[in-house]
Amino acid sequence: MSISTLNWAFGPHPELKSPAKFVLVCLADMAGQDNRCWPSYDTIRERTRLTRNSIGAALTQLEQHGLIKRTGRFGSSNVYEIMAPNSTESDTINSTQSDTTVVRNPVHKPSINHQKEPPLLSECIAYAQEKNFVLDVEYFYEYYSTTDWKDVRGNPVKNWKNKMLQWNKREAKDANLANNGEDGRGASYWT
Repeated sequence: MSISTLNWAFGPHPELKSPAKFVLVCLADMAGQDNRCWPSYDTIRERTRLTRNSIGAALTQLEQHGLIKRTGRFGSSNVYEIMAPNSTESDTINSTQSDTTVVRNPVHKPSINHQKEPPLLSECIAYAQEKNFVLDVEYFYEYYSTTDWKDVRGNPVKNWKNKMLQWNKREAKDANLANNGEDGRGASYWT
């Protein structure tokens, strides 16, 4: 939580109705140092005791007045960025003095890419040969290359070898069903 952001949210906002002001304070309380949070409607409802419709109207009002920026995420809660002044600063409390003061320090967050580089087609082919996989490696590679190496949920593929193993199991199962009949028992079962 950023103290300056929370103080800003508590400050005068005459353009806001009470529910919108309450939701703004709630979001500021949940926001991290980057002034972002991603609570669900239920979480906001538990904290504010507002109805779902009131929360939706409040968020719309906050967005229209430029006080928050809402970014939708597929299959998950929205990300809310509070557009407070000095939103690029973090606050730390300096309690070494007799009275508590707020010291502002610029945030320097290094850009970290947790996703590994996608494999080369030759690496996929070599791995499939090493494990004696039955899958069409070029089709596997093309599929994930076109999705920028993201799974069906849009999450980055962290372990392409595991994805290839899963893909191979599915291909082997489908091939087994095609050879043995639809129920997998084989033709000899019925004769």
